[in-house]
Amino acid sequence: MERLFTADTHFGHYNIIKHCNRPWGPEDHDDALVARWNAVVSKRDIVYHLGDFAMFKSIPGVDRMKAYRKLRMRLNGKIHLVLGNHDKMSSEVYDTFTEVYPGLKEITIEKQKITLCHYPMRSWNCSFHGSWHLYGHVHGRMEGTNYGLSQDVGVDVPDWNYAPIPWENLKAKMETKIPDWEKSKANGTSRG
Repeated sequence: MERLFTADTHFGHYNIIKHCNRPWGPEDHDDALVARWNAVVSKRDIVYHLGDFAMFKSIPGVDRMKAYRKLRMRLNGKIHLVLGNHDKMSSEVYDTFTEVYPGLKEITIEKQKITLCHYPMRSWNCSFHGSWHLYGHVHGRMEGTNYGLSQDVGVDVPDWNYAPIPWENLKAKMETKIPDWEKSKANGTSRG
């Protein structure tokens, strides 16, 4: 069983293609994202999705609830959804997820504390003690900005290739941030 992380898939939200310069047209967008998802996620894996899962309201004549449920059934894994600003679904759709969190969720993996939230934060619980913060919402626009041990896990970050990020890949990325975080903490300029 693997643990993976992602955000901002925006299934069914075809305006996101032009907003984020995604490489597919509306007819291929969802199928391409599902294929990339299922290429790295098995049925037994746990995926933490940090919001903006889907937005089917922009498709005329589509039964939104059926579209959400059908899409969810196509995706491998047990999905834990941290709600984003576009996640407006019925409780019937929420029931297709393993768990749904309305704000943020704190987890621990291999003794590493992690705060999950759709939105990027400058400080979070235990941020001055090595806790990580994973987020979405900004579609890769904050890459290169140093806010301590935080990371955008959204599909539009080039490193993630429009797919969920396996724990080992995320851990390797976060380990590259530790020296700068330790240096800023030592000189009193740490933001987290």
